Amino acid sequence: MKIYRTKTFDSAHILKLPYESKCADSIHGHTWRVEVWIEGVPNEYGMIFDFQKISNIIDTLDHKFLNEVQGLEQPTAENIVLWLIKRIKESLSDGFKLKVRVWESPNSYAEEEIVARRKFEL
Repeated sequence: MKIYRTKTFDSAHILKLPYESKCADSIHGHTWRVEVWIEGVPNEYGMIFDFQKISNIIDTLDHKFLNEVQGLEQPTAENIVLWLIKRIKESLSDGFKLKVRVWESPNSYAEEEIVARRKFEL
């Protein structure tokens, strides 16, 4: 079974790049759109994952200067995906599939898909 959650957040960032770019060397903002898919078996409460937990994780980025968020010192769409995956997978059991997509604009996104493992892996 799969669940899906989408949510937007607004934030500012600046990218440090070795070449000219609209996003480099100038503070600017985006309305980011996040999509999260989780596939797995419902727990004893009939849920795969609580939608509110997903929202709470995304909300930690809302109206923030992303460069000041620990782990997002270079806040590209790709790094935001990895940051979100790290926080969501901490609450998942073994074997759950997780996909996160972050839209920087209506035409551009980054995504990653993983099989979640316990947070205490060796």
